[in-house]
Amino acid sequence: VNTPEGREGSLTADDFQVFENGDLMEITSVQFPDTSSRTKLDLAILFDETGSMSEEIADMKARVNELTDAIDSANIDSRYMLISFRDSLTVRQGWTSDPSLIKQAVDSLEADGGDDAPEVNLDAIETALEMGFRSDAQHMIIDITDDLTHYRGDGSPFSQYIISETAENLLNNGTSFVLVGPTTVSGAFNEQNDKRELVKALGGSGLFIDIHGEEFSTILNNIQGIITHTYTLGYYSPKQTADGSKRTVRVVVPPDEDSGQYTAIAR
Repeated sequence: VNTPEGREGSLTADDFQVFENGDLMEITSVQFPDTSSRTKLDLAILFDETGSMSEEIADMKARVNELTDAIDSANIDSRYMLISFRDSLTVRQGWTSDPSLIKQAVDSLEADGGDDAPEVNLDAIETALEMGFRSDAQHMIIDITDDLTHYRGDGSPFSQYIISETAENLLNNGTSFVLVGPTTVSGAFNEQNDKRELVKALGGSGLFIDIHGEEFSTILNNIQGIITHTYTLGYYSPKQTADGSKRTVRVVVPPDEDSGQYTAIAR
């Protein structure tokens, strides 16, 4: 909640509305993090290291290192992971709480290869999800690329996923997704290869930053906002059976009607 009252932690149940499958629910609890205590963040960094990134990679590496420094100095209990990708992917650094290890892994990246434009970006996202996030931490993926993504059915054997599936998996895992990507590419964008469509599908948990334009510091502001301005709302579902069914949960913050819509799985 990015309002003065929201940042202060002064909102109550009366300041929210929660709908499940369109029906208004009764909010039973509202929690706001104690900003004086350590909060937790699991941050997976996905990095395109193909040859087309040669002009951006030095600057992006520096920005990522600045980001990890800022997170560390902000008294956030953080873990980091780094995955690089071309037409295949490599886990450069598994989960670590040591900022120096993730910075060493980032510094070792080199822009080379990947001549066919699309890369296995969706597969890198899915690999990060499979490696697991702490249940009591904020989950975030930062995806840095300057090109299209391969997808299942694009005529190549490289990818096993499509955008709608990956969006659902991110939502089900409660993972925020930050795309640092291009607004134009040498090939043609479509709904299957443009990860901005993934950001759109995620609603409030997705963010797009132009790799050639906006300040990278926007990412840090977003991370700090997600961690320090997040309210946890509780309610009882009228259908509490753990049957694997999907429910659409919409959270509204009146009077401006800012809202976020999510998919919940009954487990």
